[in-house]
Amino acid sequence: MGKVLQAITGSTKRIVGIMAHDFQRVFTNPVAAIIAVGVMVLPSLYAWFNIQASWDPYGSTDNISVAVSNVDEGTVVQGMELNVGKSIVESLAENEQIGWKFVNKEKALAGVRSGKYYAAVVIPEDFSKNMTSVLTPDIERPKIEYYVNEKKNAIAPKITDKGVGVIQQMVNKTFISESVTVIGDVVLGMSEKDKALNRKLVQDISLDKEKEQVDTAIESLQDLEEGMDNLTDTVEAFQATMDALEELSKTINTSFGILKDSVKEVQDQSSNTIQMDALKNLASDTPDSIGNTIGAITTSLNSIYQSLDSIERLVQGNNPAEAIPTLNATKTQLQELVNTNNELIDILKNNTIFYQTPVGSDCVARLEHANSSLNGGIETLDKIIENLQTSTSRDDALKAISQLKETVTTCKEQIADIGTQIETTMNEQVSAAADEAVGNVDAVRKAAESFGGAVPSAQATMDSVSKAMSSLGTSLTSMTKVLQGSKDAIGKGITELEGMKEILEEIEKQKNMNISQAIQNFVLEKFGVDLNDYKNSPETIGEFLSAPVELETHKIFPVANYGSALAPFYSILAMWVGGLILVSIFKCRASTNKYLDISQYRPFELYIGRYLIFMNFGIIQSVIICLGDLYLLKIQCLYPGRFIFVGVVAGIVFSNIIYTLTITFDDVGKAIAVIMLVLQVAGAGGTFPIEVTPGFFNMINPFLPFTHGMNAMRDAVAGLYGHNYAISLLKLFVYFPIFYIFGTVFRTPLIKLNEFFAEHVENTGIM
Repeated sequence: MGKVLQAITGSTKRIVGIMAHDFQRVFTNPVAAIIAVGVMVLPSLYAWFNIQASWDPYGSTDNISVAVSNVDEGTVVQGMELNVGKSIVESLAENEQIGWKFVNKEKALAGVRSGKYYAAVVIPEDFSKNMTSVLTPDIERPKIEYYVNEKKNAIAPKITDKGVGVIQQMVNKTFISESVTVIGDVVLGMSEKDKALNRKLVQDISLDKEKEQVDTAIESLQDLEEGMDNLTDTVEAFQATMDALEELSKTINTSFGILKDSVKEVQDQSSNTIQMDALKNLASDTPDSIGNTIGAITTSLNSIYQSLDSIERLVQGNNPAEAIPTLNATKTQLQELVNTNNELIDILKNNTIFYQTPVGSDCVARLEHANSSLNGGIETLDKIIENLQTSTSRDDALKAISQLKETVTTCKEQIADIGTQIETTMNEQVSAAADEAVGNVDAVRKAAESFGGAVPSAQATMDSVSKAMSSLGTSLTSMTKVLQGSKDAIGKGITELEGMKEILEEIEKQKNMNISQAIQNFVLEKFGVDLNDYKNSPETIGEFLSAPVELETHKIFPVANYGSALAPFYSILAMWVGGLILVSIFKCRASTNKYLDISQYRPFELYIGRYLIFMNFGIIQSVIICLGDLYLLKIQCLYPGRFIFVGVVAGIVFSNIIYTLTITFDDVGKAIAVIMLVLQVAGAGGTFPIEVTPGFFNMINPFLPFTHGMNAMRDAVAGLYGHNYAISLLKLFVYFPIFYIFGTVFRTPLIKLNEFFAEHVENTGIM
């Protein structure tokens, strides 16, 4: 036991001695000390500048220029002039979300093409006319033309799309609100108007007086004729009211006829105007065009290969310089082939549906690799020409020509294979799109047929109402004839008047029924709403129906700004960059000098002793980054202490990973650390949600140190949930023992192998 403690104590002293030696050597040299301070501060600048640049990008969208051009000619509705485009422009002038620029159509489109404007909105000439087409038999949906320059910036089109969406919502909301307001005025106003009309009818139709006249006529037939005249006039007035109701019924039936014709038109359009076979025949156009391009490229490669054969024979001849003109011609042909290949690559990239498939992206990558090889071939031809002009030796030229022929053959095989893949994949995509379009048209037809089936049912109901009204009108006509006949048959008048008295009593029961009352009864029966007690105005109803749902947002773990939300990502990223800077500035292996004799140290002591300076610098870098985030940039952070602690742990873990890779594999280890950086930037979910990235990054995400470091920092910034903070820290720290054990135990057998490779690389004189 004593020997073990003695061995541990001795190792500890030697490890601490290496660390003390390293710090002394750094900070006793003024130049080295300045560099060391720069190494401590430099990573923080990477984090701070990126966080500050991303602080509030969506708060300055008013600087994004979007052109607006209104060429709406307006329209006239019911004698009233209407220009919806002008109203839109006036509303946009008060909208500060986007930098709206009001220009004519020509300047708007030219500005989008030149990049002066990110997008342009054009309100066409017939916009107002189409907006009001809902009041005509032929409805035409109004359109707003939107032009966007997607080349200028990747994010700007998303922002301008949102701005144009605001225009569409504004127009839709205004149209619904105004339409419902007018309808409400009609429905609610009808109640009061009909009440007044009803009062007038009741005053005109004094049925009590007529009953009294009938009773008097029974007692005195001499007075009957005058009473019959009055009663006849009253019934004729009521007959006029019923005629008006019958006209209303005919109008409604006419409307149903128009609706039926509209449904039939939809059915006809969905079945006749779309040529399904023509749509499916499009499946071969694009792949065939690309196939022709592939064929042209292959033919050109065959020609180049034959030219290289001719060049090879000329070089082998007595005067190799005779091959130079042919070499120049072949070089030109290669350059034209590269240009053709670039055009094909652009075509495939612009086809976003194809390019986003695994086959599409693979084909583009292989074409780009082929272009790289062909560009290398152009450089090879330049070297051959220079060799033949300056030297009589032909061996190097023949060797280069042979290699170039192999390159051309390989490119030809790859491009032929790419052509097959493109043709197969794009045929499948276009065919699928055509089938989907056919399915959509069938869905439209079925919907129209379903809606069309409802129209006859509704029209049958209105026919029943019309017949009932016609029957009542016939009864009133008969009543008038009876009264007229009573004048001619005074002897039979008493009997007729008794029957008429009963009819008058029935009329008295129905005299208060009118259109208004019918509407009120219907609304009360179907919706349980009494219009007499309904207090909402038509304007209120229109405003409600234009936007019936109000979104109430409740933010969970709110973050003050975009910069604070990105601070964990850029801070963690800067800490890894700091580790890469350390292994680039400081040597990972301790060496013997007048202050230190490493022959007396074990490998693990040298590993730990030198690592301590990397660890301390990594901690200092992380603390500077975190303090700058908190007190210089003033990011939102609910738990500053926890935030800094995550930085300290990340500094220890990252410096250990990068140090271990470098000391084990030298420059190859540095390259591995850079590769890990690239994978973590893409796969840790620092900017885009990891769920929207390709499957490979979803798979590696849980195994990346960045993932757990950012999760812990996000808890410190926005709020804690359960034990997530502690769990994320533990997952981050687990990388330390793994790489520590590798550096102290498994690295030892690799030392001699690594020295062997290092010696041979050093012998090259350039690596």
